[in-house]
Amino acid sequence: MKWIIENNRLTKQFEFKTQTQLCEFLLKVAQQADAVGHHPDVSIYKCSKMKMELTTHDQGKITELDYKLAALIDLI
Repeated sequence: MKWIIENNRLTKQFEFKTQTQLCEFLLKVAQQADAVGHHPDVSIYKCSKMKMELTTHDQGKITELDYKLAALIDLI
């Protein structure tokens, strides 16, 4: 699945076989996010599904930083 623009945010759905796999992936995302100083909003549901949203809160819109972090997440 690709990133889509929804409510002025880049969003992407993820589904994993186990909750452990989700958590391992999320840890890698957190490490990338910390490295660039930009962090996603994350919703976890049904223990192995996750929705990730990227927006630059202080600008109130999607910025280049959101696209950069999305690309880094896609490399994981």
